[in-house]
Amino acid sequence: MNPNQPAKNGRDGGGPLVLQLLLEEGKPEVRTFPPGRGPVILGRSLESDLVIQDRRVSRRHCRIEPSEEGGWVLLDEGSQNGTRVNGVLVSRQVLRSGDRIQMGKTRIDVLLAGETEPYTEGVEDTVHAKEAPPREKLLALMEINRALNAELRLEKLLGLIVDSALELIGGERGFLLLDEGRGLECKVARDASGRAIPPEEVRFSRRLAEEVRTTRVPRLAADALGDEDLKTIQSVVDLGVRSVLCVPLTVRGRVEGVLYVDHRLKTAVFTEADLDLLEAFADQAGIAVGNARLYMDLVRRKEDLEKTSLQVERLNAALRKKVAVQEQELRTVKERLGPAARGDFAGMVGRSPAMKKVYRTIESYLDSPEPVLIEGESGTGKELAARAIHRLGPRSAGPFVTENCAAIPTELLESELFGYAKGAFTGALKDRKGLFETAHEGILFLDEVGEMPQALQKKLLRVLQEGEVRPLGSTESIKVDVRVLAAANRPLKELVKEGKFREDLFYRLHVLPLRLPPLRERKEDIPLLVEHFLLRAAREKGVEPLRVSAKAMDLLVSFHWPGNVRQLENELKRAAILAEEGEILPAHLSPEIRFQGFSPGDEPLPGATLPEKVKALQVREILKALENREGNKSRAASDLGISRFTLQRLMDKYGIHAAGEGEEKQDPS
Repeated sequence: MNPNQPAKNGRDGGGPLVLQLLLEEGKPEVRTFPPGRGPVILGRSLESDLVIQDRRVSRRHCRIEPSEEGGWVLLDEGSQNGTRVNGVLVSRQVLRSGDRIQMGKTRIDVLLAGETEPYTEGVEDTVHAKEAPPREKLLALMEINRALNAELRLEKLLGLIVDSALELIGGERGFLLLDEGRGLECKVARDASGRAIPPEEVRFSRRLAEEVRTTRVPRLAADALGDEDLKTIQSVVDLGVRSVLCVPLTVRGRVEGVLYVDHRLKTAVFTEADLDLLEAFADQAGIAVGNARLYMDLVRRKEDLEKTSLQVERLNAALRKKVAVQEQELRTVKERLGPAARGDFAGMVGRSPAMKKVYRTIESYLDSPEPVLIEGESGTGKELAARAIHRLGPRSAGPFVTENCAAIPTELLESELFGYAKGAFTGALKDRKGLFETAHEGILFLDEVGEMPQALQKKLLRVLQEGEVRPLGSTESIKVDVRVLAAANRPLKELVKEGKFREDLFYRLHVLPLRLPPLRERKEDIPLLVEHFLLRAAREKGVEPLRVSAKAMDLLVSFHWPGNVRQLENELKRAAILAEEGEILPAHLSPEIRFQGFSPGDEPLPGATLPEKVKALQVREILKALENREGNKSRAASDLGISRFTLQRLMDKYGIHAAGEGEEKQDPS
């Protein structure tokens, strides 16, 4: 039977046109059109009689109108992707009951002569057989997808995509076009044999490719030269292309190019099933391209990181070499300048020969485990010397524990040093570690060791000899690893002669002696100490440091400082409170410092007024008497021929205090 002639079996005729739209979900939608109403327009336009929501359907895709023979005939309106009836691409087709119209992905069954169900005998299988890709192509698609996902080299992957597209759907030529910011560029051009097409022969419809990229709508043209839309594209005409299949290539949600397959010799090479298959393939190809780009980006970043790491390593090596050279130069300079220039003795300040000798002695004692006996007048910085030995020595990571043996009652000093066991005495509710245990693997500094009772001196000697302590109330000894540093204001040798200190303990502590000079023996350090104390005070208050006038500095340097560095620090604290306009003047200093520096035969303060000379003379004689009598006011008053009350009144008037009055117990330097 000729399909373009009306049927004679009675199923057709002049009855109404019933179209059943097959939806993907839900019940089919049935529309009925009377026989005398004229053409029925099908398309995506809202003005169509039957609106099709399918992006592959043209706005006015096709029409169905009564035929002269009394039936209904379908005419394609020059649609973009063509109209198929029972799987066959048609431009005009007489319809019968049971025919299936396909536009894009939309399927419509035709019912004529009032039938309520489509006539499907021999039709459904035929349609599906023509629409669905063969099983072999689906298997091939799966294999190709696996190959795409396994290929991470982008250049090779792009060629594989074109070869696979030609293998899947046939075609004469294949092109992969990508937009990298300058419009579509041909990245791969192959023919059906897999041969790369030379650049001078790469010709395709750029307008068609750009249209697919921008609209995201694939194009299928069974006869490009007969297509109403395509035959207006000059490039299609010039190329003589007969069949074209072009689909967008989406990478991570963005259309970055198109996959373009054509045939210049044959029409109807590609079917709707080929379009579906190529579109599905393009989706997988886009994923593979995205993965390959990500992989290549990671490779580049890894290479950049390796280059950067190599550069950093080279820079670090050069920096280490430079630092090593500088450290060696610094060590050379330090050795040449000596300890006084290094400033690394725990805050001890001074560059005088006497202090250089102290620094060298400390350095020579650092690595020894033996005790160090630090002797010097009050205020010379004995604790700072002990801290320097701890900080610079091999025990710096261990604890530094201090105890003043003159500040704790005799009955408590033993338990403080050696600890006690629970129940050793009333109130001993639990075991307690002594200072020797606390200082394990560190240093224990015993200040004023000459004031230690002789009973404890014997126990201290045993600890030094045996390296173990026995807490009060305990029968077990505890091993300790402690380096003992001891300090005394009076020479221990004199105390030994007086019978106040054990001779054997003296020799055990006197293994490494260290004498700190009084400030009067290193007056050249006074300007450095003044600067040090004023800077420290300024940092604590967050202000600019005070200056010292030349006359005030001369008075500070010339003073004999019986209280040593501690007295100097306290004097500067007092002067800083009185100073105005950021400068310490002679008037801000204590009277005993202002009125000093002359002998009995000299004229007091040349050029001064008589009251000033009298005041200076009184201050000088009072200070001399107090010094001769070691601060004893009664004896000093007797030497001066005045009462003790008069002496005290004059001392209060001139701001004089006896040596040792008001002194703090901890050295400031």
